[in-house]
Amino acid sequence: MHLEQMLLNLEKTWQKNMDYNNIDYNDLEFYSLMTAGEKHEAILESEFPDDMFKVSAGEVTYTETITTKIAMGKRQCDMLTFNDGVNKVVSDEIIALLKHNNITGWKTYPVEIRGVKKSYCGFQVTGRSGELIDPEKQSDDDFSYTGVKFDPESWDGSDIFFPMGTNLPIITKKLRDILLLQKFSNLEIKHIKEFNGYF
Repeated sequence: MHLEQMLLNLEKTWQKNMDYNNIDYNDLEFYSLMTAGEKHEAILESEFPDDMFKVSAGEVTYTETITTKIAMGKRQCDMLTFNDGVNKVVSDEIIALLKHNNITGWKTYPVEIRGVKKSYCGFQVTGRSGELIDPEKQSDDDFSYTGVKFDPESWDGSDIFFPMGTNLPIITKKLRDILLLQKFSNLEIKHIKEFNGYF
C-alpha cells in the first residue's frame, strides 16, 4: 500500500472516531427550518390515515388528495403546520422555487384545505443524515439546550434533510439563501448552533 493511501485511510479513521461535540459549528453552514408561529397563522387539522412521523419523513406516498380544514387561526402563510406539530404544507410559490433551483431531499403530496383558495402541497423530507449527537447536560436540573450536532460525514448531501430518528428539518446554506431572498411568510431559519431544544 502506498504511503499516500495509508495516510488517507488514517485520516478517514480519525474523522470517524473524532469527538463531534468539539467541532466548531460556526464553520458548518447548516440551518434549521421551522414555522415561525406568526400571529393568527392557520393551523390545519391532522387527519392522516398513517403515522404522522412516517408521513413527515416521506415513508408513505399519497397520490390521492389529503383533505383537511383549518383547526385554528386564519392567516394563510407560505408554510403552515398541522396540529400534530410535525407535518407541514407549503405554498405553490415555495414548490416552484424549489423545483427551479433543483433543491433535493423532498417530495410532496396533494392537499385540499376546505374553505381556502390559496394552493398548497403537503411537504415531506426525504433527505437524511445520521443521528443527532446528544448535547452535553450541564446539570441535573438543566432541561434545555441550545444547538444541535451530527456527524457531517453521515449527511447524504440533500439540501433539506432529517437527522435519523428526528423530524427536524435541516437545510443547506444554498436553500437558506434562496428562501430568504423571497421573503416567504411564516418561515423561521436559524443556524443549527442556535436551535433550542429540551432533554
